[in-house]
Amino acid sequence: MALGPGVSVSEDGVWVEHHLGTFRGREEIRKGNETLPESTRIRRFLLLTKDLEADDAEMTRTRKVRRRYVAEKYAPVIDAFYSGQSEVDLSTAITYEDGRQANIQSKVRIEDVEGTPAHV
Repeated sequence: MALGPGVSVSEDGVWVEHHLGTFRGREEIRKGNETLPESTRIRRFLLLTKDLEADDAEMTRTRKVRRRYVAEKYAPVIDAFYSGQSEVDLSTAITYEDGRQANIQSKVRIEDVEGTPAHV
């Protein structure tokens, strides 16, 4: 079942990130980086396995990110990002619109933008 551009879920509930989505993101970042000074260019990025949602307490109903909560929930991802790792295991609890909850186990790939030295 497709969940959005570049992301699908298999029948057993395991989320899969297709490399096509990552490739498009890298190209867009590279284009944007060309217009930025060296010190402000994006050097690394990742795609989370799901959008931030108010139902999961990651955002307010007015779409403001709850930064402290997100920093705690995604601490392993943030640590891996800044320590130079290329992927990290992530366990995420999600809440469906009907109130059901599920846990998703996934690997999050951390990508370097080619041509931009990563100063981690």
